[in-house]
Amino acid sequence: MNVGYAVAVALLDGDVLVDQFSHKRISRDDVWKLIDRTLTHHEQAYDHLPVDERLTTEVRLTLNDGSHHVAKVTHPHGTGDRSLTNAEIGDKFGKLTDRAISPERRDAIDQAVLNLDRVDDVAQLTALLTPAVQSSLD
Repeated sequence: MNVGYAVAVALLDGDVLVDQFSHKRISRDDVWKLIDRTLTHHEQAYDHLPVDERLTTEVRLTLNDGSHHVAKVTHPHGTGDRSLTNAEIGDKFGKLTDRAISPERRDAIDQAVLNLDRVDDVAQLTALLTPAVQSSLD
């Protein structure tokens, strides 16, 4: 994975998931124009932070008018005290599996997982997870 590409599609699309790695998306000019204007680097000082802060990320943008914007995140959403809700997990699961499985199968898996604490046998979930899936990048 190219970090410059991941940063560019994150800024353009708001997500870095399966759709951002499709052949159609990878070849779009807007991504490559932004990659050419993107600098990324590993901030070694973050390696020395407490373990729960080592995922810190900082983004600095310089706009065409010369103005600067900085955003720093210590705990990305889904880490530390920023847990994902069941709805957010379900939404991400949907985005990740949209092309790989049918909506009906996705919903059945979702319900089986959400109700896992109420079943005596996980065979139903296993049966839903066992069949082959389609390629997500086609």
